[in-house]
Amino acid sequence: MKAFLSACLCLLCVLFLSVPSCTAAQEAVCGEHLTWSVDEKGTLTISGTGPMDSFAQGSTPWLNSSFRDVVLEEGVTSIGAFAFKNCFSIRSVHLPKTLEAIGDGAFEQCFRLKEITLPDSVRTLGSNPFRECTALQLVRLSEDHPFLRMENGVLFSKSDRRAVCALPGCELSECILPSGTEIVGDYAFLDCDLLRSITFPEGLSRIGRYAFSGCQALEAVDLPQSMKMVGDSAFSTCFSLKSVHARDGLESIGDSAFSYCWKLRDIDLPITLTFLGARPFTDCRELSTFHLSDQHPLLAFGNGILWSRPDRRMIFLAPGYDTETFSVPEGIEVIGEKAFLNGDAIRTLILPGSLHTLEAEALYGCQNITEIVFSPGLTRIGDEAFVELTLLREAHLPAGVTFLGDKAFLGCSSLQSVTLPESLQEIGSDIFLYTDTLNLACHVTEGSAAEAYCLENGLNTVLPGQSLPEPSVELPDAFALQYPDCRALGVLKEGAEAAYLVQRADGRKVLLCGAQQEDGAWMLTQSAPLPEEARVVLKWGETMLDLGSVPCTVRRYFGNTWGIDYTGLRNLYFGPDWIGFIAPKDLIFGRHPWADLTSIDWTSLKEDLSDAMDLLDVSSVVFTRPNATKGSVPLHTAPDPDSECIAELFDGIPLFREETAGEWTRVCLGHEAEGMWKLEGWIRTDELVFPESAHNIPFLQLTRFVFSEPFDPVTLWTPSGTSQLYGVNYDDENWFVIGEKTGEDGEFFLLYECYTRQTGFIRKEDLREPAG
Repeated sequence: MKAFLSACLCLLCVLFLSVPSCTAAQEAVCGEHLTWSVDEKGTLTISGTGPMDSFAQGSTPWLNSSFRDVVLEEGVTSIGAFAFKNCFSIRSVHLPKTLEAIGDGAFEQCFRLKEITLPDSVRTLGSNPFRECTALQLVRLSEDHPFLRMENGVLFSKSDRRAVCALPGCELSECILPSGTEIVGDYAFLDCDLLRSITFPEGLSRIGRYAFSGCQALEAVDLPQSMKMVGDSAFSTCFSLKSVHARDGLESIGDSAFSYCWKLRDIDLPITLTFLGARPFTDCRELSTFHLSDQHPLLAFGNGILWSRPDRRMIFLAPGYDTETFSVPEGIEVIGEKAFLNGDAIRTLILPGSLHTLEAEALYGCQNITEIVFSPGLTRIGDEAFVELTLLREAHLPAGVTFLGDKAFLGCSSLQSVTLPESLQEIGSDIFLYTDTLNLACHVTEGSAAEAYCLENGLNTVLPGQSLPEPSVELPDAFALQYPDCRALGVLKEGAEAAYLVQRADGRKVLLCGAQQEDGAWMLTQSAPLPEEARVVLKWGETMLDLGSVPCTVRRYFGNTWGIDYTGLRNLYFGPDWIGFIAPKDLIFGRHPWADLTSIDWTSLKEDLSDAMDLLDVSSVVFTRPNATKGSVPLHTAPDPDSECIAELFDGIPLFREETAGEWTRVCLGHEAEGMWKLEGWIRTDELVFPESAHNIPFLQLTRFVFSEPFDPVTLWTPSGTSQLYGVNYDDENWFVIGEKTGEDGEFFLLYECYTRQTGFIRKEDLREPAG
């Protein structure tokens, strides 16, 4: 056997050595006749002849290379789609006179690119090649460029009369598209969040996908007579948009075209409209007026719902019609995707006898429903149809239902009893995902497909005459010893950080949370009393606490400080001093009442950020603003400009004010605990912004990244010592660049970690370039 293995090993070695190694040129191919290389000065050079390959997003061969400048040599004829997407450090681009085409999103998220020159040879531009190039202020063109032109900060393609893109760095507040423009291209004005008004010329026929998505200041849209098509998500997340005026001639409105237009109140739906895409008005919270003819061939509006005549499908529930008991009008046969997103006031929903189909996520948004009266004609229930009905305790599906989609009861955390009829023939996967299946009774018929499904998936199958046993949970010895009168009801976390839902001797429910120390001892925390309906559920891959309206993830910040993140209709995340939607990138800073389990008023939890902000205390929050000459704010050790400068802080960094003494303010950031450093110093008062309330603090975009290699340690320097970090801004790390320092020991970035509030310096040479 040893001889056989040795022979195999030798053979493998011979085979391995006989395979020719890849040359640098072979590894650096980016087109049939193109190669690339990066020199020691940080310049990416593309050489050869012909077109560049197009790339799936994130698959460019040079993505992990460090370079600042890009040079395309003569002979290159095209730049492929997404070729330089996420190449955050690019500062300059040189294009050859042979270049003819630039693909879709070619320079997307090149945050540092400020200007670019397009030679006369460029005749074709894909959909907005400069998406999210937030610093781009100038595209240089010759005055007689044969194919392109610039006008008032907007790049146009002459050949197809298309507005290609607005330059993000120009910060347009109003735009008048010139006569002759026929198309607004895909992504053309994406995230132009200062754009308040847009004037469309007669002759414009099409608005592309995501063309004005994220234009948060846009207030009104007036479409010309010539307009034929509004593309998918064209005006999505235009939060300030109040009205849309369209004329006869409009034929098509795409999927999600006006989704998340929170202030949209009225819209014209002309009689010429022959196509309305899926979810066109998702989360339009004030849209109650539809201007449409009684003879409209496609649409009708009445009894609070917009519906489609051909398939009798409910499209949208208008706000203000969602009474506690809501009856879907007889005649409706299908409830469409997210049709009930404005149904948060409904507690009892009555479905009509004519209804046969609930489409995917049909009842999403009805999080306060406690009862559903099902239609006897219901036959088909789509994927996630009952998603997030967190107060629904019973769901008795009628006989006749034949199809139940994937994750149909996703997140129905209070569901205790469900009837799965014998008629079911197709049952999707994970129909009770993130539901408390431990306490769920599935009533089925013996020998049915539903019974087989429940048995296969470990669900509690209950036949007539049977009952559901109560679950039991054991507390660890350390917990039980310190709290002998507490009975465990459920476990949220196990291990060195552990959290349990327990019931005290007085009947009140509390959380017991603990962190195990190096010596094995436990530090335990008991929360404030919870609402009676609190329970433990599985949701989004985590075991969570459910309070009857919002499920919470219990989080340990540092030491023995425990707080919560929670998800309701929208996800909210928490750090010790901030809340936000997408932690930890989009944050509102301020003290909040949910960072200490021992003092939380659980009834104060809010599902929506705008409501949660009402409870934020920003009286001690200040923000740095840029110095006119340096672009950063110096932090001094004393209220004296000649004192030592700790760091240069970037624009918009949140700090906490300790005191203001005339021209100077003492601020701090961080957490003074063992192994950590509380950054503290003085800044000139006129270099700070003092917000009046949380509502006038813009979202803090902590997207200035630096990167270390994922498995290579870097040293974090603080006055109290050093520590080793791995994978800065990789995986679950939440480090962000907030400033920099140049001293005798070299150049450093100042970093901040959101959850632990840790700060420190890292040598620039140990990190890759900032993202923006």
